[in-house]
Amino acid sequence: DPETGSTSFYAVGCGGSTGDCGGWNCRLVTKTETCVKKFKITWILAAVFLALIVCVYFFEIEGGKKRAAIKEREEKVLLFEKEKVREVALQIPNGLFKAKRMGENEWAIEEPLKVKGDKWAWNQIIDTVSDLKFKRVIEESASDLSVYGLKEPKIKVEFQLQGEKEKKVLKLGDENPIGDSLFATVSDTKKVVLVPSYLSSSLNKELKQLREKRLFSFETEKTRSVEIVSKGKKLSLKKEGNKWSVVSSSKKDEAELSQVTGLLNRLNSLEVKDFESESTADLKISAKYGLKDPSMTVRVKDEKNVQLELLLGKKDKEGVFAARRGEKPVYLLHAYVLDDISLDASKYLKKAKKEEKKTETSGVTP
Repeated sequence: DPETGSTSFYAVGCGGSTGDCGGWNCRLVTKTETCVKKFKITWILAAVFLALIVCVYFFEIEGGKKRAAIKEREEKVLLFEKEKVREVALQIPNGLFKAKRMGENEWAIEEPLKVKGDKWAWNQIIDTVSDLKFKRVIEESASDLSVYGLKEPKIKVEFQLQGEKEKKVLKLGDENPIGDSLFATVSDTKKVVLVPSYLSSSLNKELKQLREKRLFSFETEKTRSVEIVSKGKKLSLKKEGNKWSVVSSSKKDEAELSQVTGLLNRLNSLEVKDFESESTADLKISAKYGLKDPSMTVRVKDEKNVQLELLLGKKDKEGVFAARRGEKPVYLLHAYVLDDISLDASKYLKKAKKEEKKTETSGVTP
């Protein structure tokens, strides 16, 4: 007892023959022992409860995730690891297009032309097929695939994976008369399934959709000079250390960094509106697009090499024709490119210098 300092005891009968406690074998139990027993029971119950929680987590939650993953795999039309795809062949009504992965994410078109591929377009093809799920199975083993338009499929996609000899193949046939779907099969199997009809438009590409549309890709931080020439006029921008200058034949004025950076970024992000011709080798073709005597030439250099040399030719209602020096293709760019590339030196001057030029022009003495 905390108040009296005494200890209470309880006699607990244990059964057996006669003994010291009035014919009972007995022992004395203190309150402390009773509390210890209660704590033991509590901990045992807590352990049982925790074990139940663990069981629920692993068997219901984690098990549910695994079952869902298995079900998703079973519903997929074609199973493969996207990262292992090294080559893609796309056979569509427009023709055959082949591309090869270069490095991690870059793509090079091999057929019908050897040109740089649009990485987003080719990766999208892989993603579309990899994520594709069938709606239902029509036949496990069709005796005649021609019934479904799969003997000579309208669209066929082949994937060559790293370390694997056999290709992963998806074939798309006729439209299902009932429902918004297409008949499909994979590789050399005769299993016919239904897939969403949007797949046809997702894969039925034109060459220009599969080609790289970015005209240039250079490291702007390494650029040391920009030269723009048009109709006898010339603008030169040069970098020394961390500062840019507008350079003329007689003097050099400090340039506004943000303006020069903006010009370089616009040049680096130029995108093709359309691919007009694959050759400017013929002088007649070159003259047709105004590239024999270009209306504007833009040259960007780093410390040693030319990073880009852009020729701008004739302008029409669709845009302006362009080519890269030393290369054959003719591109159609958006007309606003001409506004983005300004020959006006004052646009690139540092703000204080620009105000000084205005004052000199107006003839007002501050």
